[in-house]
Amino acid sequence: MAGRFLVIPSLFFALTSALLFSAEPTRYALRERCQDGQQWQVAMHTRVEVKAKASEAKALVTARHSFWEHVLALADANAPVNQAGPIGVRPGLPRRVARYYDLADWQRQPLQALQTGFSSGKSEKRQLRDERKLLIAQRWRDETVVFSPNGPLTREELDLTEGHLDVLMVPNLLPEGLVAVGESWTVPIPVVQALCGLDGVTESKVQARFASVQKDRAVIVVEGKVDGIADGCETTNTVQAKLEYDLTFERWTQLHWRQTQERQAGPITPALHLVAEVQVSRQFGGRSSHLTPAVLQNLPGEPTVAFLLLSYRAPNGECEFLYDRGWHRVAQHERFAVFRLLDRGELVAQMNVTFWPKAKPGEHLTAEQIREFAEKAPNFQPEKVIESGEIKSPDGRWIYRHTVQGKSEELPIMLTWYVVADTQGHQVVFVFTTEPTLADKLGGRDLAIVQSASFPR
Repeated sequence: MAGRFLVIPSLFFALTSALLFSAEPTRYALRERCQDGQQWQVAMHTRVEVKAKASEAKALVTARHSFWEHVLALADANAPVNQAGPIGVRPGLPRRVARYYDLADWQRQPLQALQTGFSSGKSEKRQLRDERKLLIAQRWRDETVVFSPNGPLTREELDLTEGHLDVLMVPNLLPEGLVAVGESWTVPIPVVQALCGLDGVTESKVQARFASVQKDRAVIVVEGKVDGIADGCETTNTVQAKLEYDLTFERWTQLHWRQTQERQAGPITPALHLVAEVQVSRQFGGRSSHLTPAVLQNLPGEPTVAFLLLSYRAPNGECEFLYDRGWHRVAQHERFAVFRLLDRGELVAQMNVTFWPKAKPGEHLTAEQIREFAEKAPNFQPEKVIESGEIKSPDGRWIYRHTVQGKSEELPIMLTWYVVADTQGHQVVFVFTTEPTLADKLGGRDLAIVQSASFPR
């Protein structure tokens, strides 16, 4: 009898332990399996409804992208685990890829007349030039940059490629450790900032949750609110997204991203309400005929300043120049264009460019005329001339600079006039406006633009 009583408790304990063990939830390692040289194809459809808050103006922006990605470099595998580095990419995930765009198509259609910046309310379309379809995307410092190894992009081409959802950062939505269905984790701020298209984040409450497992597919739901800065504007964003992950091949395959943004008025855009929906899918197998070893071995390394410059050509085709990405065009007409320079959301300067009528060969605006422009500038009271004189140019162009400090409606400002002319009478006038306290931030960016100006024939 004693033996029987000893067996029964032991059996009860064994059964209880088995039940407890079987109740332990299954935990998954939802990590992206990736290696150097891997390729896949991305298809993306974007739809954005835009409404100006100050009016009933509305517009619909749609875009289609199809591109191949080739992994050029992974984030350092020796970086500390459980901590995203300054580039915001976890170890072992892609930080640099080559892309070839088979399709990059963007169009804006006014639903009601939309007068936003330089927009005229007319339909607009954008596409990539064939010679700019090969690009490099990489995390550089604390952002994702896209650039062409074959020459500078235009602002429209940059918006078309760097401006779409940042798929380079999508795998960083996945959890770092083992997780069970129903568990949640906080999405790191660099990932939120990149996927929401923000220049900075002031507060983020975005969570990801392992929602379900359906056969060989895991579903992750991302939700939350983000306050941040975009194009110098304060924004409030609401995010709702669903990410699908292939448990067999260990990689994300689809993402549906929905983002609502309330944007306050800023230096380059009015107050706006935006609703964006993006559908992204990845397909594996095969390789792009445009991303061959011969092409890839000639790609540049880290982006230098020259690779990050943008190109602008006047509507009449008479003048073109290069400028850095901090400048944004806010107005354009046949004979002039207006740009504003933002530095981490702060308005630093304005640049007015006038495509001056052609003079006779060997002639151009004179130094006396430029000084007269300064003395008669509207709403400006000149106080002192900072500098005035010619700037040497090795290619025979005539470049003149005239800088005056004064006031505009009691606000201290500096105005700098530049005139660039060639021997055939082509000429362009640049006027830079900034506050004296911001002159250091403008630095030599004005002169760099002026010295790059040319007159295509």
